[in-house]
Amino acid sequence: MPQEHHVLQCFKCDTFQVDIVKKSPKWSCKMCGEKQCVKEVYAKASAKDCRVIVQSLNQQRLTQPEFKQRVDPLGENVEDSANYSEGNIFQGEQ
Repeated sequence: MPQEHHVLQCFKCDTFQVDIVKKSPKWSCKMCGEKQCVKEVYAKASAKDCRVIVQSLNQQRLTQPEFKQRVDPLGENVEDSANYSEGNIFQGEQ
C-alpha cells in the first residue's frame, strides 16, 4: 500500500510543503525548522500530485500581492494580515 502525503502550510514562513501522513499530528517545517501541529490539510494525494500542488500554491503565494510578505528596513519579516485559509483551492481535488 503506497504512503499517503498531504499538503501543509508553515505558520511561521507561510511556505506550503508536502509531508507524509503520520499518526502523530506534529510536523517540522523543512524551510525554517519550526515544529508545529497540523492545523489545516490543503490536499491529500500521492507524493507526485502533492508536489505539483505545493509548487502551484507557493508560486501563487509569491506572485499575488496579498500573499507577499512585507519586510521592514532591518530585513525582518512583518506579519501579513492575509487570510490563507480562504485560499484552499485544492480541497475538492483529492
